[in-house]
Amino acid sequence: MITYLKKLDINTIRAFYMGRIYPIVVCGLVLLGSLTGLEMYFNFLVTALFVSSLFICTSTRPMIVSLCTYIFQLSTKNSPSLINNSDYLYTGWRIVALIVSILSIFAAAFYFFFKNKLYRKIDIKRDKIIIPIAALCLAFLVNGAFSDSWVPMSLLFAFLQTVVYGFIFLLFFYGLGDDDTTDALMPYLSYVSALMASVIIIQLAHLFATADNVFVDGSINKEAVVLGWGIWNLVGACLAMLIPVIFWGVMHSKYSWAYFTVATLTWLCAVLTMSRNALIFASLAYATCVIIACFRGNYR
Repeated sequence: MITYLKKLDINTIRAFYMGRIYPIVVCGLVLLGSLTGLEMYFNFLVTALFVSSLFICTSTRPMIVSLCTYIFQLSTKNSPSLINNSDYLYTGWRIVALIVSILSIFAAAFYFFFKNKLYRKIDIKRDKIIIPIAALCLAFLVNGAFSDSWVPMSLLFAFLQTVVYGFIFLLFFYGLGDDDTTDALMPYLSYVSALMASVIIIQLAHLFATADNVFVDGSINKEAVVLGWGIWNLVGACLAMLIPVIFWGVMHSKYSWAYFTVATLTWLCAVLTMSRNALIFASLAYATCVIIACFRGNYR
């Protein structure tokens, strides 16, 4: 064991984070936490992997799956909203652990940003997208400023929005490495999207199998289709948005059949959320992608 650890150099560790196993590990931990109701304990591992990837890697590629699945850890049992209205996350040691986890992620993100001197890459003339992002952040900051209900604390929420939609965008946009070309990144994005969809599909399957109020009088009770991190509309929207990216794998991966299976299950689960918007747009996305896949790609 000691001999094996000595052979682990920084490049080997980076290869793990940049490869296909890391997303499986993250999604597995997220799924276990949400299904068992032990998300706070599994969150320690998820956060540790998230933070260490930013310290070790020179690309934000590993951050994609970590950031996109982080909220999926919330279990229905301990959810602070709707059905259970639990205060589990906001009492005792858990609120402290939650704050420390979030702050450690942001600290690692800022470390990555300045360590790799990403600010030097920002070019407003070349990267036209910077201007609308800046305008969006400004809109967040002044939103409601002339309303009677506006209070100074509103700026705190507005600032958090600018961080999420501004800084994180810049981190992703400029943080991808030289090896993250379109040809290299698209297979990875499709792969990660299929894994994320699989997490939601399993969570929904678990809900349908264990909840007593999902099926009422032979039909699905929409208001019972609630996961720890979102209600039926949000769950359906997340599934619908993943379908086109998964279909890239259908068209270009040698595991086309596996991607097609996941894409089909993703569409089916979007419909089963009983969200009208998900039903419309997931069906449109799925039908459009199927038609395109019949004429384009390596596996028609």
